[in-house]
Amino acid sequence: MTEYKPDFAAAFRCLASACPDSCCRQGWQIVIDPEHAAQYAALSGELGSRVRAAMTQTDGEATFAMDGGVCRLLDASGLCPIVSAMGEEGLCHICHTHPRFLEEYGATREIHFSLSCPEAARLALDRTNPIRFVRVQTDEPLDHPNSIDPAQYFALLAVRRLAVRLMQDRTLPISDRFVLLLRLAEQVQRRFDRKDYSACRRLVRRWYGYDYRMRQFAKTLRGRLRRAPYAEDLALLCAMEHLTPEMTELLPRLAETAEGASAFDAAFSLQAEHLAVLWLWHYLPKAVNDNDAAGKMKLAVFGWRFVRRACLCMKKTTLSDVQHYAGLFAKEVEHSEENLNLFYRASKRI
Repeated sequence: MTEYKPDFAAAFRCLASACPDSCCRQGWQIVIDPEHAAQYAALSGELGSRVRAAMTQTDGEATFAMDGGVCRLLDASGLCPIVSAMGEEGLCHICHTHPRFLEEYGATREIHFSLSCPEAARLALDRTNPIRFVRVQTDEPLDHPNSIDPAQYFALLAVRRLAVRLMQDRTLPISDRFVLLLRLAEQVQRRFDRKDYSACRRLVRRWYGYDYRMRQFAKTLRGRLRRAPYAEDLALLCAMEHLTPEMTELLPRLAETAEGASAFDAAFSLQAEHLAVLWLWHYLPKAVNDNDAAGKMKLAVFGWRFVRRACLCMKKTTLSDVQHYAGLFAKEVEHSEENLNLFYRASKRI
């Protein structure tokens, strides 16, 4: 098995009780996998009694109960007794892997970090060097059938490499990089609609030529990202399932006039780049499931426009604010398949 993970993965450590926005306090359903449910059922002593008292059944699955949105297991200091007694290895699968998303494509596993976790957001966004992805070869065998169309998959990987390179080209303003990304998304999708993946890979090779890229840029409205009205984005956000009280409170503010987008892009171009790279790396290969490459690429544009708009409308324009609203976007959109699918259906207008 080949694994890919971002270069900050090794530095990640759960902040536990010091976390300013703990995943154990979000009210999220924590499903306990059968192996750990059996292990918890057999635990002896006070720990076993405490863990079992916190367990319940939800739709036929073992879960941890919530009290006011807080996992019932947490002690007064905000620590999990399972970790205190057994280490992180004692956690059920979902708690042990969070904030990681694990995606498998045949013999390749990709590990992504959700920015809903404040520490993951800090590691990803509080940096100047470009994000890289580390490749590791493991001895784990492939134990499930591979149904991926290889031509489609390798075309997506080629597009992803190019898209990441475009977003990390710091010779261009970040808004111009997004313009190029949108142009590339349109061209790629036309070839994906025809299922002409070899033509897509030829297109990618042309895009590596500087002159070709500049011709594509000239064909796109230069200020498209900067001048784009927010009304359509806001309508889409309002139509989504709202998962946090903060989002419900924020939406009316997003309708207010927000000035200073160009200055904000310039001030936080590194963070816009990092966010786009992480979203492109995570979502583009998922087009093996629906052939919608453009929707996955446009998610990076939609996400940054949300972060920028929220910061400007709320008059919160520090790095920690960018990290916070990137985390809110992750909670509201990345953690909801319903919201992601709604975005993909509406993405043709972005």
